[in-house]
Amino acid sequence: MSGRPRDYEELTWIGSITGPHGLKGELKVAPQTDDPEYYESLEAVFLEVEDRLRREWVESFVWRGSHWLLALKGVADRTAAETLKRARVLIPDEQLKPLEPGEFFLHQLIGCTVLDLNEIRLGTLTGVLETGANNVYEVQTESGELLVPAVPHIVKQVDVAQRRVVIDPIPGMLDEDA
Repeated sequence: MSGRPRDYEELTWIGSITGPHGLKGELKVAPQTDDPEYYESLEAVFLEVEDRLRREWVESFVWRGSHWLLALKGVADRTAAETLKRARVLIPDEQLKPLEPGEFFLHQLIGCTVLDLNEIRLGTLTGVLETGANNVYEVQTESGELLVPAVPHIVKQVDVAQRRVVIDPIPGMLDEDA
């Protein structure tokens, strides 16, 4: 790629390379998206390799039921593919699948202000833990970290445009000794 890579704020992680596939440089990619077939027509991707971003041109990107098979220009054998194991695959945000009304990408929550039902600021959302049952929002408060289960009876409103999340804390959730 010529020039400086795009800022991470403009890129979204859609998968991770788990290793080579076959002998001709194809890569097996574990998806981080609900609709992997949508992304089969990508012409280029960014790879995060050893904390550096680099743009790669795609020869093919095919969904195979539980993973993608990715072929990149210039990656022609298993040895070259092996060097990309554990790299993250990112794409520009404008190439993400359009969302339905009320949907949002988890990365859009980072930095949102978290308020209670009385509009009292509780803290800033700093991360999302993806668990098997439901996501958990990590909120940095003045007194430490608050873990908020992302379930409808607790998370009442998410407004990424206004950068705010409104919650109805369950009894004991905000107690400093809890």
